[in-house]
Amino acid sequence: AAAYAEVIKLRPDIAEVYMNYGLVRYEQKQFEQAAQLIGKAIELKPALGGTHFFLGLSYYRLNRFDDAARALETAVAADAQNAAARMW
Repeated sequence: AAAYAEVIKLRPDIAEVYMNYGLVRYEQKQFEQAAQLIGKAIELKPALGGTHFFLGLSYYRLNRFDDAARALETAVAADAQNAAARMW
């Protein structure tokens, strides 16, 4: 995780770094930080695959169910074949 933070200091414009760092934080059950990082990835690159899905899961884990529903609906709208997003 420290490596991602270093890359962000050097290149704060790369959405994929925020997304990957967010996934690490999600796996570490640090859902608030995951949501913030993934949200930044969306801000930088709204169509980046998987971002809305994992943002929705992060919000769900934070009991922010309305936010989770909106993010997951966006994930399904972006990729109707995303069975995981449709399941949620």
